[in-house]
Amino acid sequence: MRPTAQYLHGISLFNSRSFPAPCLYYRLVSDSVRRSDIQGLRAVAVLMVVSFHAGLPVPGGFAGVDVFFVISGFVVTSMLHREWSAKGRISFGNFYLRRFKRLVPALSLMLSMILIANLLLLSPQGGQQIASQTAIGAIFLTANFVIARNSGGYFDPPAETNPFLNTWSLSVEEQFYLVVPALLAVGWIIAARGRRILVTAPAVIIGLLAVLSFGLAILGSSGNLSFGQSVLLGFYSPFTRAWEFAVGVLLSMSMDRLPAPNRYVSIGLGVLGTALLCTSLLVLNGSTPFPSLWTVVPVSGALLILFVGGSGPPGPITSFLSTRPMVRVGDWSYSIYLWHWPLIVFALLLWPGNVKASFLAAMLSFVPAVLSYKWLEQPLRNLALKRNRQIPVLIVAVIGTPLILASAIYVGSQSGYWSSRIAKVQSAHQLHLSANVGCKGFFVAEMPSECTFNGESQGTPIYLLGDSNADQFIEAVLEAAVALDRPLYLTHGCRFIEIVTAYPASDIGSNQACHDSVTATMSWLKDQKPGLVIIANSDHYWTDNRGFPGYSGWAAGPTYSELTTDPADKIIFFGNALEKTVRRLQGFGNGVLLVQTIPHFEEPSHLFHPESCSVLTILADRCWSTQPLEAVEALQKPVRTTITNVAKATGAHVLDLRSSFCDPVSCSTRIDGKYLYFDGHHISVEASLSFAEDFLNAIRTGP
Repeated sequence: MRPTAQYLHGISLFNSRSFPAPCLYYRLVSDSVRRSDIQGLRAVAVLMVVSFHAGLPVPGGFAGVDVFFVISGFVVTSMLHREWSAKGRISFGNFYLRRFKRLVPALSLMLSMILIANLLLLSPQGGQQIASQTAIGAIFLTANFVIARNSGGYFDPPAETNPFLNTWSLSVEEQFYLVVPALLAVGWIIAARGRRILVTAPAVIIGLLAVLSFGLAILGSSGNLSFGQSVLLGFYSPFTRAWEFAVGVLLSMSMDRLPAPNRYVSIGLGVLGTALLCTSLLVLNGSTPFPSLWTVVPVSGALLILFVGGSGPPGPITSFLSTRPMVRVGDWSYSIYLWHWPLIVFALLLWPGNVKASFLAAMLSFVPAVLSYKWLEQPLRNLALKRNRQIPVLIVAVIGTPLILASAIYVGSQSGYWSSRIAKVQSAHQLHLSANVGCKGFFVAEMPSECTFNGESQGTPIYLLGDSNADQFIEAVLEAAVALDRPLYLTHGCRFIEIVTAYPASDIGSNQACHDSVTATMSWLKDQKPGLVIIANSDHYWTDNRGFPGYSGWAAGPTYSELTTDPADKIIFFGNALEKTVRRLQGFGNGVLLVQTIPHFEEPSHLFHPESCSVLTILADRCWSTQPLEAVEALQKPVRTTITNVAKATGAHVLDLRSSFCDPVSCSTRIDGKYLYFDGHHISVEASLSFAEDFLNAIRTGP
């Protein structure tokens, strides 16, 4: 990923047989003498990424990876053409051996060390499994696909705890190396043996690749993608990133054809390139579609700096990049990139939300990076190997070590390390029935068959409606439905009340989707056989600091321009909207059962995030949480009182399960050794099953 470079004069970038006349400028990258400004540009790229991950105010620092991609395309092309010009062919075996020696041993060391640390710091409830799978993907050059499947988007919360998230770009780069050298060789063969019109074949082939890839990037940035589409068109896709390498390739191929700028033009282009990189740092952010048209900004900046550094007199930008500190950081850049992210992840696991901790971890990452560079990367890079004996041994040792570790950790974590205590905690983290059968929750057309349970029954239907706090009761309600021989229909994912809760502007689309789903569900219920509607919603809509508007129609209220965050106003609006919802359902002939929200463990003083419980935490019996009952009551009383009052006003019934989680003094996520919570605001499958009798009695005696 970080080959050395230096332009030499006197060797044509293209094979001399390809052109009828000598070229005016000859610049070619050599392994023997480095081009210092490229090393400095690597330093800029890695510092962009590290600063972003460390939590510094550079929201577009992630674009440093795109700078690396451009550099790689530029440098590797020049290296390959040097060999082609000298020998008339490319030794792919030597090329990939050099790539292996340059990249994989350092990657293997980092993976192995971090996998060992994973045993102590990551949770066996998903964290260790995802890390192990990503490590295996990194070894086999598919980490980007593994991450897309297991960790979601680059800016999504699950990705933040994957210590090998940064390996996605290494896999993309290696995928590029598997394809582009062959394309270049084909192009050079055509150019060397074809007619004059075919001398541009290499540029045409790479240019078509760039255009196609850029078109896919624009297409992928135009809207929401399914998982399959995201693999092809999303953030981690090699198909939407190939153009970034390709433009570096094209610049390398064009250097001897472009006129060398004079000093003033060179300075201006260098300043413009720097300005574009600075713009990327400050303007781009996690909500910017990426890769997209915006990616042109950092890519263009890198191209300009590469161009002025290899043509004409050196300007201030080139001189700065060539300084010893910048070159030295550039030398270490690959190792810094490898080590900084896992150390930041571990720091934030130990000290959640602590920016100082993440910054110090980023700085600390320079220590193993420098040691890796000095004692592993450089010695192996310069080591001459006997092809028939030493190369296979090196490859097996380098690949085998992290592969064995990752496989062992994956198997061990899946089995709870054969510990009954770990297995019990893992059992509480099982997905609920709806997720296992593919019931995605809300709909806008017709009830999905996956969300219909005990459907062969001809009894009075039960409708379980609400957000994820309804879904958590699916096992209990289904047990009751089967016992009563009644069909059960589930819709979940959005709070079931016909108003729109306001989220940040970026979430307005999903907010609208919830409104559409609730409206569609209400219309569907109007045409269904009357039965019992069970409504279970979270209460955070009315207790957090987000405002909400009403929606024009039967539940009209404030408009989007009349948002309020005042708790008293929100509670009044909630009560009015809930009463209208209940009365409308009753108007369809349904009875209504309202379920009080369970105690949540989301406040800073008593958080419960079992996915952050490490093996040591679980074995030390510290993977659970308690909070004073008075704290729960202070937070939930307004909503609970409102639900009770609505039930009295409408004749609806109320089911309150708080006593199962709380004694007169405190509430807990674990009672009598039973883990009741899946996470801080949802119950476990075991807890849900334990409430089957409560729901059975409530349904029998309900309205």
